[in-house]
Amino acid sequence: MGSRRLLAVLVSAVVLLAGFVPAYLRWGCQWLGRTEGQLGLYPTEFDAADTGINQRTSAAMSEVASGETVAVLWSEFGKDYWACYVRTPDGARGWILCTALVRL
Repeated sequence: MGSRRLLAVLVSAVVLLAGFVPAYLRWGCQWLGRTEGQLGLYPTEFDAADTGINQRTSAAMSEVASGETVAVLWSEFGKDYWACYVRTPDGARGWILCTALVRL
């Protein structure tokens, strides 16, 4: 009987975590930031970092307007960059440089 209870607890925990991840991506955030200029929204952190490091223009998925508030879902650090995975007010998600954000 004890192993069935343990199995039920483990299955419940997996189901809760499986529901938490999409909910966090939809409504959660670590912090809010306002863009300091028009920024490209990139599919990977490396594309976003490359535009800051090499001043090269990779193909952006879309643009984030200057002064727009974005929700930072998480961030990644590299040797020469700090990139943030963000959600825009219209629901678009992608990577931008965190150094181009002002924390609200």
